[in-house]
Amino acid sequence: MISKYFSNKNSFDLIEDPIKQNTGSGYWYLQDKNNQEYCWNNEVFSDNEIERIKVIGRRLGVDRSYTSDSGKNCLDHRRSYNSWISQNEYTNWIYERLTDLIIENNNLFFNFDLTMIENLQFTYYNSKENGCYKSHVDPLNWNLPHNRKLSIVVQLSDPNEYEGGEINLYYSNKPITIKKEKGYVVSFPSYVLHEVTPVTKGERYSLVIWVHGPAFK
Repeated sequence: MISKYFSNKNSFDLIEDPIKQNTGSGYWYLQDKNNQEYCWNNEVFSDNEIERIKVIGRRLGVDRSYTSDSGKNCLDHRRSYNSWISQNEYTNWIYERLTDLIIENNNLFFNFDLTMIENLQFTYYNSKENGCYKSHVDPLNWNLPHNRKLSIVVQLSDPNEYEGGEINLYYSNKPITIKKEKGYVVSFPSYVLHEVTPVTKGERYSLVIWVHGPAFK
């Protein structure tokens, strides 16, 4: 096998000092490496479309948010309100826009096996109760043969309308704080630890999307 690559006995003379050449990452990837910690987009929805989403979410009637393990007795961990936006003739345009975004971002950055979008969560945080969602991860399968694999948050509020309410992603002890800009969209793997810090002034609205797929393997 060696002779296949070194047919000339003098081929080794062409190799420079290996110590000087040790500048790689330590890994050789079997295919192009495209997995990213997170990605972001803006101008996915116009200001008018964002306002339409907020009207839809509010008209559905927000209720106290809860966590799957603690039910509504979770105020020490999560303080927010939400409604669920399902797909119908009035909301399909949101799902269609998100589908294009998800497919493009996934092909470029994550390369997950994705199959479906969960009903969209319209979420409301207010400063009266220091609305927040402490550090958590999103994977959840409800005993179904698919899992949350990609989490997406659309910022629906202008940063001048509230204080606090930062999204932090934890890949180490030092978090990555996501930009607060109306219409800003961040996508990240659902298994990443993340949080929404307390809203200390005003109100914050967001649209949260979970994209499902078969178990990682």
